[in-house]
Amino acid sequence: MPAPAPAPTATAVAGASAVDPASALQDLAQAADRSYQVQLVTARDSLRISQDLLDFTVTTNRDGYLYILQVGSDGKTFNLLFPNKLDANNQVSAGSHRFPRPNWRVRSGGPAGTSHLLAIVTPDKKDLGRDMDARQVFATAPANATATRTLIVEATGAAGGNGRYGASAVVSIREVQ
Repeated sequence: MPAPAPAPTATAVAGASAVDPASALQDLAQAADRSYQVQLVTARDSLRISQDLLDFTVTTNRDGYLYILQVGSDGKTFNLLFPNKLDANNQVSAGSHRFPRPNWRVRSGGPAGTSHLLAIVTPDKKDLGRDMDARQVFATAPANATATRTLIVEATGAAGGNGRYGASAVVSIREVQ
């Protein structure tokens, strides 16, 4: 069994409240256990705001629990797209899975810019939405040091529990008018 990767650095977490949320997702991807093979592939790399629907496939070589994190195109929010209020069963088998599922959809909401997606597969349930506002379908949090720290602590098991997880590369999607 390969040694676990080092914990993410997330240097922005250390001090000021402003962070680069896309870099935080990159840190999570870099710290993933490489024995997990997770791939996230979008149907399109550009979406028209208020018109196009997000469509992607996640493929994993292991059974586990799947989490889909998004940094909004405003660069100011973390969103937990999956699991969500409409689809809470995030246990997946090894193989390919298409998202969003039929009972929930994600329409490009803007503003114009680039959003980022990351798929994480873990052997145990994690609470990546801890401290996020879960009043809407998708849990959300401002992209600040506190939210970044929570994501890293939950994913890596820094507060206890199993810190093993696999992650896809961070995928960028342009949102255009």
